[in-house]
Amino acid sequence: MNWKHLFGKKNKAALRSSDPEWWREYFVETQAIDRNQPVSSFMFKVVDLETTGFDYQSDRIISAGVIPSMGYELYPAQAYHTLVRQDFIKKDGVQIHGLTMRDIQSGIEEVDFLIQIVEQLKGTIIVGHHIGFDVAMINAGLQRHWGLNLINPVIDTAYLYKRCYPIKFIYDKYVNQIPSLDDIAEEFELVFHDRHSALGDAAITGVIFLKLLRNLENAKVETLKELLQ
Repeated sequence: MNWKHLFGKKNKAALRSSDPEWWREYFVETQAIDRNQPVSSFMFKVVDLETTGFDYQSDRIISAGVIPSMGYELYPAQAYHTLVRQDFIKKDGVQIHGLTMRDIQSGIEEVDFLIQIVEQLKGTIIVGHHIGFDVAMINAGLQRHWGLNLINPVIDTAYLYKRCYPIKFIYDKYVNQIPSLDDIAEEFELVFHDRHSALGDAAITGVIFLKLLRNLENAKVETLKELLQ
């Protein structure tokens, strides 16, 4: 599925009288983001989720990792990580993320997770690799419980990579190819532990994001508006 329509567009959502206070605080602070300000002035949150599968309507979030980034630095000591309790898990997914029913039963309730992740993302720019899926999964949960959707600006490191290295995608066979996290990590000679864990993948994505951000800084991309183009 193509998630590109999520990126860089201003959200036209509005507050409702029935919205909970934690959502009102998130909405006001996130809606106030000034895209004309320098990239270095923003708090980015690098997000990765592990899920029961790849259908954002029927599958569920079972683990989340979020690492803050600001001023061209990552702050792993301030990372957020949690398991999310669900009623089911798929065997084929266990081979990827390694989480079992016993693991996720020790997690927090989905409602608590959604409130926490909204607090984490309040007033920030969301970053991730193929991040459209992660945003769709969070939105699906918010829709189930409150009829809400995130309004943050979103940056996908896959598309950012293609923007930084357009010459690699000029041939027909590569035009629609979206590079994987492993492909980019290998090209940048990055070696990490905990691949396919939410926090581990967020760490890899965060380092890649900073490398791409430096590349664009050298290309005179200075404001958030320019970064989101």
